[in-house]
Amino acid sequence: EKEITTKLNKSLLVMAWYTEGFTTIERMRRFSMLAAVFEERVRLAIREKLGASYSPYVYHSSSRFIDDFGFIKARMIIAPEKINVVRETVAAICKKLLLNGVHEEELHRVKEPLLTALGDQIETNGYWLRVLRNSSTFKEQLSWPSTIVSDHASVSAEELSQLARKYLRPELITTAIIRPKR
Repeated sequence: EKEITTKLNKSLLVMAWYTEGFTTIERMRRFSMLAAVFEERVRLAIREKLGASYSPYVYHSSSRFIDDFGFIKARMIIAPEKINVVRETVAAICKKLLLNGVHEEELHRVKEPLLTALGDQIETNGYWLRVLRNSSTFKEQLSWPSTIVSDHASVSAEELSQLARKYLRPELITTAIIRPKR
């Protein structure tokens, strides 16, 4: 926890769970889909129910260069007095994902807009430039576009539930808090 001098009465809460380094694109897509489901649960609880953060953000990132280094990170800007309730709420969401897994209907809610966006994205020059970037180092990256839509479409709730059970355990949470000096 860190206090900083600022004119804003806002705090940054970051909660992270270590995952794994970049193995296969299929595995990374599943981690990203799990993060999307997690983000939807966080959004509903933190934004809609608590009104504590307008745009909570959850994502997955993994390193291609550092073996076994990846994480799912939840990031929220909130009022300092809401830190404990938000942290406890996110931990409870994590625990429910761990115990009850991902449900098909919530997977569908995040998967369908993603599939639409991916279909649109592959029609843009920017997408193809990103595919080409680093492809001289990572030649397998050139084959990813051929499966991007079909692989995301094939992700199952059970696959995501297995990842949640392995990586979203309460003892694996790392928390960072930055708050304004009092």
